[in-house]
Amino acid sequence: MPCDDITRRLHNRDHLRYPTDLMDPEWTILALLIPPAKSGGRPRRTEMRG
Repeated sequence: MPCDDITRRLHNRDHLRYPTDLMDPEWTILALLIPPAKSGGRPRRTEMRG
């Protein structure tokens, strides 16, 4: 993918708190890979997106 003004704006991370923070479209893709909480036992206390 060439680096032009459109792709620079699309991948701009200046508004995020940390450079490793995920944008909503990225999180949507990765959320599918996180396994659900196991049944039984304590409920999950950690916010996965957090």
